[in-house]
Formats: sequence, C-alpha cells, structure tokens
Amino acid sequence: MFDESDNDNSLVAQYISIGTAVVASIAVIIGVGVTWGVC
Repeated sequence: MFDESDNDNSLVAQYISIGTAVVASIAVIIGVGVTWGVC
C-alpha cells in the first residue's frame, strides 16, 4: 500500500513538473508571438 502511494506521488510530481514545463513553453511562445506582433 505504502509503496503504491509513493509511486503515485512520484507520478503526480512528474506530471506536475511536465505540466509546468509545458505552461512555461506556451507562455514563452505567446510572449514571442506578441513581440513579433508588436514589431
């Protein structure tokens, strides 16, 4: 039981880190797009 919960927590942490990276990349892309749009 404890091992399974630990595995689930690690998977959740991985998904959170991946989600954060995706959101950050999208924010950068939007920022670049806005910059090009202004220019």
